Amino acid sequence: MKVFSQGPDLPLDIIPRYTQLLHWLVVNIPGEKIESGDTVAPYFPPTPYPGGFPYLFVLYKQNDLIDPDTLSTLSIFRPRFDPVEFKNNNNLTGPIAGNFMREAYLLSLIKN
Repeated sequence: MKVFSQGPDLPLDIIPRYTQLLHWLVVNIPGEKIESGDTVAPYFPPTPYPGGFPYLFVLYKQNDLIDPDTLSTLSIFRPRFDPVEFKNNNNLTGPIAGNFMREAYLLSLIKN
């Protein structure tokens, strides 16, 4: 199994068009033991941005083991992540599960 988190709706001043920001990537997960998988891109938490945007958590079935060393540049190129290309290049099936959350940027005013 493989799980990743992505930010699909980030503004174009942050990421190039038709790509997504990779927030987390773990491959070679044995069963339900995500902590035993190979972390390719450590978790990058949401950062508030005016207007907010959603974050997706997606699980794919791996049909073959993935050598994490071949993915070392993914952590560097997080803003240019292409999930469709990654799926096709690594023989993944799915997605088989997913969830999302929406982060919001809140402005607070304090009156004295």
